[in-house]
Amino acid sequence: VQSCTVDSSKQTNNEIKKSICIVGGGFAGLYTALKLQSLDKNKNQLDITLIDKKDKFVFLPLLYELALGFASVSEVAPLYTSILKDSKIKFIKSNVDTIDFETSKVISTNDNQIIEQTAYDYLVISPGAQPRLDIIEGAKEHAIPFYLSENAYALKTKIKNLLASDKKFIRIAVIGGGYSGVEVATNVAEYLGQERGLVTLIDRNKRVMNNSPDYNRNVAEKRLDSSGVTVLCNMSVKRITNDRVILNDNLNKTDDNIIDIDIPTDYVIVTSGTQPSQLVTKLSGSLQIDKSGRILVNKNLKAIDKLNVYAAGDCSRVDGVLLPSTAQVAIQQSDIISNNIYKQISNNTKLDEFNYLPLGEMLTLGFKDAAITGLGG
Repeated sequence: VQSCTVDSSKQTNNEIKKSICIVGGGFAGLYTALKLQSLDKNKNQLDITLIDKKDKFVFLPLLYELALGFASVSEVAPLYTSILKDSKIKFIKSNVDTIDFETSKVISTNDNQIIEQTAYDYLVISPGAQPRLDIIEGAKEHAIPFYLSENAYALKTKIKNLLASDKKFIRIAVIGGGYSGVEVATNVAEYLGQERGLVTLIDRNKRVMNNSPDYNRNVAEKRLDSSGVTVLCNMSVKRITNDRVILNDNLNKTDDNIIDIDIPTDYVIVTSGTQPSQLVTKLSGSLQIDKSGRILVNKNLKAIDKLNVYAAGDCSRVDGVLLPSTAQVAIQQSDIISNNIYKQISNNTKLDEFNYLPLGEMLTLGFKDAAITGLGG
């Protein structure tokens, strides 16, 4: 294993440029990098480095379109090098192992097993969350998460093979009735058609999209019904095998009577259940982390007790409040972080505070329908 140090500080016009390192290229990280560059336009005060273990930025809300052939990989999961080709932002494809806060260095390992050390003046931690399959027996062996472009390709291949088979019915189970689960279920059901497709959506709450506006939820429920999707709520997944999902009926069970429901399946897609990034877990000795494994940040989005470290997106909890895991939260946070970093560099002590403003929601329900709620509901 080789080692090298990346020091992005450079001397320009007798001033030392400030190094900004952003760990994680999701919505929070990528937009922070782009907005910092916009603030630095024509000033050339910043060296911005973005590190991610993947080479593609995945637009999760449209991942099902990649799986079903409605969109290309360049539209849903473009390369970071393509997104950043006209920028001065440096992209490093590397897996961040840890962060040395005393020396202000990010330690990562690239695909060639070379250890890289990236120095920073300001750090943004935004590695997001990762799918969690270990809480369901058999999920790792017999189900796929729906989180990466590779997952979309796996679903695309499986559906293609099932359609080419002599199976009378194609049985797909989708676990998780949030936005992603509802969109995947309705679109897969329409793609397969009701003559062959038997799609089941499973959720542990009383209704799908449990935390969503009533309008979107009601439209989604109607569209699921018209698409022929069987919706099973109040259900916990007990076990997944190679050809079935075994459920517990949460509504009707008692201490002495646990009712199991057996759902035959050809393929299982898991859209629920995430866990903190492994990196955040490793940093728990240096950062304040809540019980769910999120970095605690103040209203300025700074990590508690850190002057030059920010955190955003699914890996953070702002002022004790847990926010939705959505792109609009991450993008709004990127505005605050980029502004505050630039203010700190300019010795402006009046930092911006983050106040989430819900701007509405949209989801696609099959080929022709969508549900939208705007600002104010």
